[in-house]
Amino acid sequence: MPGRHVCIVVQNLPVPFDRRVWLECRALAAAGYEVSVVCPKGPGDPSYQELEGVHIFKYRAFPPITRQVMFLAEYAYSIVATLLGLAKAWRRNRFTVVQVCNPPDVLWTAVLPFTLLFGVRMVFDQHDLCPELYESRFESAGSLPYKALVLAERATYALSSHVISTNESYRAVAMRRGRKKPSDVTVVRTGPDPEKMRRREPDASLRHGHRHLLVYIGVMGPQDGVDLAIRAMEHIVHTRGRSDVALTLIGDGDAAPALRALTTELRLDDHVVFTGRAPDDVVKGLMSTADIGLSPDPKNALNDVSTMNKTMEYMAFELPVVASTWWRRRCRPPTPRCTRRPTTSRSTGTRCSRSSTTRSPASTWARSAGAGSRTCWPGATRSRPTSASTTGSSDPEEERPTMCGVAGTYLIPDGDRLTDLMTDAVAHRGPDAAGRWSHRVGAGTVELGHRRLSIVDLSPTGAQPMAADGLVLTYNGELYNAAELRAELEAAGVRFRGTSDTEVLLQAWRRWGTDCLPRLRGMFAFGVFDTATGELFLARDQLGIKPLFVVRRGGGLAFASELKALADAFGGDLHVDETALVASLLYYWVPDSRCAYKEAEKLPPGSWLRVRPDGDVARGTYWSLREVAERAAHEPAPTAAELHEIVADSTRRHLIADVPVATFLSGGLDSSYLTALAARERPGISAYTIGFRAEDAKFEAMPDDLRYARQVAQRYGVRLHEIEIAPDVLEMLPMITRALDEPIGDPAAINTYLICSAAREAGVKVMVSGMGADELFAGYRKHLANRLAVRYQRVPRAVRRPVHAAVDRLPVASATRGYRSVRFAKRFLSFAELGEEAAFRRSYTMYDRGELLDLVSPDLAGAVDDVLTEHADVYTDNELTDHVNRMCLADARLFLPGLNLGYTDRSSMAASTEVRVPFVDVDVVTAAFRARGVQKIVGRSGKTVLKQAATSILPAEIVHRPKGLFSAPLRAWMSRDLAPLVREVVEDGVLVRSGFLRRDAAARLVAEDAAGREDRSKHLWHIVTLEYWYRNATSAGGDLRTAVSGGAR
Repeated sequence: MPGRHVCIVVQNLPVPFDRRVWLECRALAAAGYEVSVVCPKGPGDPSYQELEGVHIFKYRAFPPITRQVMFLAEYAYSIVATLLGLAKAWRRNRFTVVQVCNPPDVLWTAVLPFTLLFGVRMVFDQHDLCPELYESRFESAGSLPYKALVLAERATYALSSHVISTNESYRAVAMRRGRKKPSDVTVVRTGPDPEKMRRREPDASLRHGHRHLLVYIGVMGPQDGVDLAIRAMEHIVHTRGRSDVALTLIGDGDAAPALRALTTELRLDDHVVFTGRAPDDVVKGLMSTADIGLSPDPKNALNDVSTMNKTMEYMAFELPVVASTWWRRRCRPPTPRCTRRPTTSRSTGTRCSRSSTTRSPASTWARSAGAGSRTCWPGATRSRPTSASTTGSSDPEEERPTMCGVAGTYLIPDGDRLTDLMTDAVAHRGPDAAGRWSHRVGAGTVELGHRRLSIVDLSPTGAQPMAADGLVLTYNGELYNAAELRAELEAAGVRFRGTSDTEVLLQAWRRWGTDCLPRLRGMFAFGVFDTATGELFLARDQLGIKPLFVVRRGGGLAFASELKALADAFGGDLHVDETALVASLLYYWVPDSRCAYKEAEKLPPGSWLRVRPDGDVARGTYWSLREVAERAAHEPAPTAAELHEIVADSTRRHLIADVPVATFLSGGLDSSYLTALAARERPGISAYTIGFRAEDAKFEAMPDDLRYARQVAQRYGVRLHEIEIAPDVLEMLPMITRALDEPIGDPAAINTYLICSAAREAGVKVMVSGMGADELFAGYRKHLANRLAVRYQRVPRAVRRPVHAAVDRLPVASATRGYRSVRFAKRFLSFAELGEEAAFRRSYTMYDRGELLDLVSPDLAGAVDDVLTEHADVYTDNELTDHVNRMCLADARLFLPGLNLGYTDRSSMAASTEVRVPFVDVDVVTAAFRARGVQKIVGRSGKTVLKQAATSILPAEIVHRPKGLFSAPLRAWMSRDLAPLVREVVEDGVLVRSGFLRRDAAARLVAEDAAGREDRSKHLWHIVTLEYWYRNATSAGGDLRTAVSGGAR
């Protein structure tokens, strides 16, 4: 078959024992290709065999390696043996493509003669990261052999026309270390064939007389941690006295002889069985009989980015898994039940012992995996940007915390199925518990779903949906005045079953209806159904801390805590709203008044919605931030002491929880103030802070916040956890983009996710953040800059003109570092001569009108004007006479709910952690708008009144320190990690091809940033995140191209 012959080269395992390679062989053969394989022999294998039409040429395997120097001998041998095998395959029938499977990364030398002489192309199928593999065995990162392996890997990349990666982590390495274009790297995941690898009836004889069976399947090398599994058995059998547990180890490898010896040494021969390499039928029997699958791979440089086939196989057989914690397990759909703490033999043994009698179905994983993949060959999937959902542990000591999520349908056909889909989609916000309640309404039904994180009242009495005497509630949030409401209700004769705030809310609704809403102090979004009237009410908290998304369908509706839940349920029935995307380009987020899908909406803060069985819909506003600010402007300004008491009271209430609580601590005023107050209430409380790699911080000219955070922690006895932010940005982009629901271009979302992930791993369910203080008390530089702009406009134009010209010529960065002061000066001059509203908008948004019109399709000019008009309408929609408070009100209505509260909720929930914001509290907000602008900005200092309040507890060095940044080293990321991806998106991205973005304008942003003339890093970051979001959104059925005409220019 000329031109259709592929020869696959693999060195570390024989075929068909190498399951991934064998699946590739079968898939290629089924597609009409002739397939040959060159590989080592297994025990008893012939030198040549033909299996299912695949021609396999085998050579004698090299002996197992025990010393570093033996790698050189193995590499030399493998090159010669592979070259001879390729020659044999060539003689039989010429091939046009050689697929090289590593390790090692020197096999390209055997392929090179065929490439040079006959034009054979090479595809690199990267099974392992060889430098990390070496490091995991010998712990010699940075050594000469390690560097040599990096060079060998780069040579393989360079000679390959295409790279096949096993997951997104490997793809990111190929793009970063191998400098491959994104279009030249394809992720192909391997999984078990569901038609063959499925459960059957257990075989009791395989337990060898024991009650419980643990199983391990896979390679047994020094880096695989199988010795840990055996030592865990020693703990189970000899320490915990569990003689009823057995372990079967399926597979073989370098470490197998030493593992057998260890088993004998630990007196476990009666409890541990080695099968060696087993046929499929034996594997099926053992996996169907086992109670637990083991993934003991220790955390190291290789395992941290690798996806293990054995984990997927355990899933196929519906086995719970005991595993160590590392990054790829958090990024791939995990087992239905997975304990994941750092790996020690004692902890592993304890988890196996606790888990050995429980099994969970794999249906949840199967749905999530199937929804985001398409088959490339049996048992393999090709990835696209999707979310990573994770279920929790069953171990109470290590239960993964997850935030509450709500979902439901009202008079929508197939509502039960849709509600289940939506509830599953917000599973990362729950489940300490999960539930769905159904009730017939006329010819349809109401379905209420819930995922629960137990924060207050961990007992079943707080379970949801909660039904009592004709009312049913599904609720996400926390009430900080629940105790006062409860006392008032009890005084009126209400009897409570438990202590949860859910029950307080339900009884408050029963007694006061919508009039209860202004009484609530907290963060919440909920739906309550009245069986007597058939009415469904939805409500959201006053300031928009908790989200609630709604889709109207005929006379009914659907709602959920996250937009992705509605997208998962309704798929192609939702269409991308091009005006919302234009707004996201302007702001780098979608304002709360808009939604990324045309058919969806966000329930506005401080409002409720009611729908009746006849389809009648009513809406109401129970709390208006504008009205509160206008009333407060006529009240006496708060003293520093009064403001301190209000903030302290709010902080005290936000610490109420029956689970561990910690704080964000940047070392700035807001987080330090709250941490000091929290430490007074909870001595020894933990706090989390971030730092960046030194080279990144230098390049970005970032201030050193760590020293301030350490000072605060030491002064107040706080246990400080420092986290270095050096993420694999390419790896995180698909996950964080889906997690955020809508296109949000603030990299602080990554910081929040990583901090919350670290807190969650330490058992913390609740984090307290200083968010909101800058918006309410004029703490951002833009507030001071806008006041300075008013004065700057008084300077004669003849003086201003040369200043503009001089600053315009200055570079914002050199090749090694950024110039922060120049960036600030350029930004200031971009709005300093505009009117008040336009200046304020330009001081924090991405583009002026001309730049935005130049960037998007000409057909979207009307959308651009709509978005700009909407900002002007919000800014001017008040009767405040105070310039500073007008800016603060606009921030509290636009910036706070649209960006900061939005990304904080979604990124913390993706890490399954609840974040509370004491400054975003109705009492604090009222006090903030009682304060006059002259109290907030004094001289060149913002938040002055809050600083005065904080001096009662904080030292002056912290109170008056320069403002820090909760951001990320974007310029470093864009110039290093993301440069190839930026080029791909700008040159041939979906947004460019659809006509939404104009290629020439986007390319100009890249050129300006690369030359250092302008800082466009945030613009380009948002374009990349918008591209990822749009790819994911349109793959579900919505398509912007139906709304935008014209090609990219």
